[in-house]
Amino acid sequence: MIRRIKANQRKAFFILLLSTTLLGFLLYLLALYLQLPTTYLVIIAILTMLSPWFLYYNSDKIVIKATGARPATKEESAQLLNIVEELAIATNLPLPKIYIVDDPAPNAFATGRNPEHGVVAVTTGLLAKMDREALQGVIAHEMAHIQNRDTLVGTIVATITSAIVFISDIGLRLALGSRREKNSSSGPLLILALVAVVLAPIGAMILRATHSRSRESLADATAVKITRNPQGLKRALQILANDSTEIKKISPSSSALWIEEPNPRNSKNRPSFISRLYATHPPIEERIREIEAIEKSAI
Repeated sequence: MIRRIKANQRKAFFILLLSTTLLGFLLYLLALYLQLPTTYLVIIAILTMLSPWFLYYNSDKIVIKATGARPATKEESAQLLNIVEELAIATNLPLPKIYIVDDPAPNAFATGRNPEHGVVAVTTGLLAKMDREALQGVIAHEMAHIQNRDTLVGTIVATITSAIVFISDIGLRLALGSRREKNSSSGPLLILALVAVVLAPIGAMILRATHSRSRESLADATAVKITRNPQGLKRALQILANDSTEIKKISPSSSALWIEEPNPRNSKNRPSFISRLYATHPPIEERIREIEAIEKSAI
């Protein structure tokens, strides 16, 4: 397990580096295409290097605001607070801040730059549709994200991905709609800029999915180890798989953080083909099979 955590952290750092580099390269190409002065290129380089640090200190605030989460109260969520306290003791982690998202869809997420600034949030739908055992499995999964130190990178990668998609969209509109007179040397630059703004979002989404899929599987395995009860998380995942309620407020900066990716479903209660192509989570059926394999190996 320790080897998996360290490997996951190395992989996360590499993906973060690639995402930041991709953002900087995209901004650089757009600056060249728009024929901005060298001063602007220096500013872009500085902003690209500073962006991860800004996100480092504000990752939890960004996600909380994006999801509309509010602090949990003892009067409303006594059982939830009790479970989080139990698991904080079991994992030897500081007690995270606990939030509620007013949404009928059952789901949960964790964020925060480190365990001392950890945040666990659940929807009102999750509290309504899961018993204590299943809820404990979900919270253990989220606490595992905090314990494995991957909540920060998940938030930063998701936010940088959103920025790349947004900038690419602006760049494509500028490239196609520009009426500026170009010299003969601008032809190859125009083609390069167009290729960049088309491929950059695809590359960013693939990087985000690669990071998130590995960390979700690791969090499932860690949660089983924490609770010593595979049935809790297994039943929770089954409830999530059978529920067709969709999250009302979906944000690119937070969608990869949920225990179940909040993508629109089709008539068969399954994510669309495009959603599955860029999915940040393994299929729930696959996750359940992995938990069953852990369960059998422990017998």
